[in-house]
Amino acid sequence: MYLKRCYSYTTPKEVQLQEKAFLALVDFIYHLKLEKEIPFKIYIAIAKTDRQSLYNLQQDFISYLSNVLDSEIPALTLVCQAPKNGAFLCAEIFCVSQKDLIESHSKIYFKQFNKLPYIEIQSKTYCELWSSGFQSSYSSNQNTSCKDTHTISFLSTEQASIFAFEQMQALLAYTNFCFDHIFRQWNYIGHILKIHKDKNKELQNYQIFNEVRERFYSRYKKEKTYPAATGIGMNYNGICIDFIACSPISKNAQPAETSNSAENFIDYQKSEIYNLPLKSLVQKDAYSYNQQVLIGQSIFSNIHKKTPLFERARLWIETKPDGNICMVSGTASIEGEKTIDENNAEKQLINTIQFINSLVQPQSVEIALQVAKNSNPLLQKKILESTPCFTRIRLYVKPGFYTELLGNLLKKNYLSTAAISLVEAEICRNNLLIEIEADLTYKENSSIKEDSSIAH
Repeated sequence: MYLKRCYSYTTPKEVQLQEKAFLALVDFIYHLKLEKEIPFKIYIAIAKTDRQSLYNLQQDFISYLSNVLDSEIPALTLVCQAPKNGAFLCAEIFCVSQKDLIESHSKIYFKQFNKLPYIEIQSKTYCELWSSGFQSSYSSNQNTSCKDTHTISFLSTEQASIFAFEQMQALLAYTNFCFDHIFRQWNYIGHILKIHKDKNKELQNYQIFNEVRERFYSRYKKEKTYPAATGIGMNYNGICIDFIACSPISKNAQPAETSNSAENFIDYQKSEIYNLPLKSLVQKDAYSYNQQVLIGQSIFSNIHKKTPLFERARLWIETKPDGNICMVSGTASIEGEKTIDENNAEKQLINTIQFINSLVQPQSVEIALQVAKNSNPLLQKKILESTPCFTRIRLYVKPGFYTELLGNLLKKNYLSTAAISLVEAEICRNNLLIEIEADLTYKENSSIKEDSSIAH
C-alpha cells in the first residue's frame, strides 16, 4: 500500500456538462498513464446527478475509461458531493508506477465483480483488495421498481445499508478476504443527518447506518479492532460503501513471481508486518461514545443504540522491504466526545489539524507497537526517528461554510507534500462544520524530500 501515489484533479469551473467533465478527467488519467503511472482507484465527487442513479453514472464513466485504458479499469467510487468553487467534479486518482511494481516484485490485477471493477495488488508478503463503491438508493415511492439490482429503489435507509453491506460481504468472500482484513472503509450516507419518524421512534440516517454496520461486523468480524473509516453525508438518497482490505501472505505460500538475481534478493520469509490501530490522546474512541451523543433511536432496540465502529487511524508497517502507510479516519473538532468551537469553521479546522498531527506523532506509533505482540524494539527506534509526511488530504465542509481562508489554512499545512481535495458534505453532527481524512507515511529524517510527482 505504501507504493501508491495520489493525484487530485478538479474540472475548470466553466466545464459544467457531464460529458465534457468526464472526458476532461479521462484525458488527465490518460496522461498519467503516458507517464508510466498505473491508475488503480478513482474517487469522484460530482456536483449533481441529473436524476441518474450513481450506479449508472459509474457505468457511464467506466465506458469512457475503457476507450483509453482498455481492460485495465480502476476501481471506481462516484458520490454526490459538490466540489468547492462550483466545479462540476473533482477526483482523486490513486496510482502506482510501473517502476515501483517491478522493483517491489509486485503485480496488479484488474478484475470485475457484478459489473463493477475491483483491484488486487499482490506482493511477496501481502495482498490488497481495492473495491469500487457499492451503491444502493432508496425512495419513498413504493411503486418504483428496477430490474438492475444495483439501482433497486429501497424503501428505507436501513434496507439500502443492508444491501450495500451484503455486496461488500459478497466481494470479500469471492476474493477470499474477510471483514477482519478491512484496513480502510468509506461510508457515504445520503442526507446523513435527516431524521425520520417511524411509529413511535425518531430515526436518524447516520444512526440507522451504524446499527446495520454493527450487525454485519458482529456477524462477520472476529477481531476486536476496527478499520479506519469515514462516515460522511452525500446529497443523494442512498448509501455507498467502498474499502481497502489487506492480508499478509502465509509464510508457507509461494510468491507469485520469484527472482534468482542475488542483487534483488530479499528474505521475505523474515519480513515482519504490523497492522495496528492508533489511539488518540485527545479524542475518545468512537465505539466507546456514550448514548447521549448518538442521535435518534435504535431501529433494533428500544434502549441501546450502536456506536460508530472505527479506529481513529490504522497503520501498516512492513520491515522487508521497509515501508509503511497510515490512514487517518475522518476527523473533526471533537474533544473527548464533545464538539468544540461550534459554529466556527476556522477554529474547527485548526482544532482538527492539531488533533490529526497529535494522533500521528511517532510516539503514538511507538505505543501501538508496544501493545502489539512480538514487537520489534529496533522498529520502534526507527519510527521514533522518523517524521510523518502527508500524501493525501480530503477536506469535507458543511454546505455554505466554505471560505478561501479554510482552503488557504489547509494548503499552508499540507500543500508541500499532499494531494488535496475539497468538497461540500454534511458532517455526522449538526454542530460540526468540517472534517478531514488523510494518508501519510513515516520517513527517516535524513531522507525527507518533497515528492514532485504529486499533483494538486
